[in-house]
Amino acid sequence: MLLKLFAEQVVDKWDDIFPAINAALPSLEEDSKEYNSREDVLMRSFLKGNLVCWLMVSGEDKEKIIGVLTTSIIIDPGTEMKSLFIYSIFAYQFLSIKSWVTVLEPLMKYARREGCVNILAFSDVEKIINIMNEVGADTSQKVLRLEVF
Repeated sequence: MLLKLFAEQVVDKWDDIFPAINAALPSLEEDSKEYNSREDVLMRSFLKGNLVCWLMVSGEDKEKIIGVLTTSIIIDPGTEMKSLFIYSIFAYQFLSIKSWVTVLEPLMKYARREGCVNILAFSDVEKIINIMNEVGADTSQKVLRLEVF
């Protein structure tokens, strides 16, 4: 099951949430300015509403966190079409394709309610790419990144 958190809930569960988000993001050189400020910047983004945090939970009491997902709504500047961008996704355990589908269904409903036409993400994790292929996502595009020195 997927639970959308309010900003206050993110603050309350931050010690569980931040390590999962950090593990899902591209690594930064330790002790760099960016590495040391990532936690503060992310927290501000949740508090401002720029990022939304979702918990993947299991069990009858829905207390066992099995994953953390973060999203943001982005707007294409050329078409003004909205997309739900998956900023990070992290699972503490193996999840079957069926489990991933149960995660994507509420995201699809949320995206529709928010007026989004797509769910977008980027990943270099082969398992995530394969899962997205299985659920019908177009994975043919590549992210091109050139570091600015």
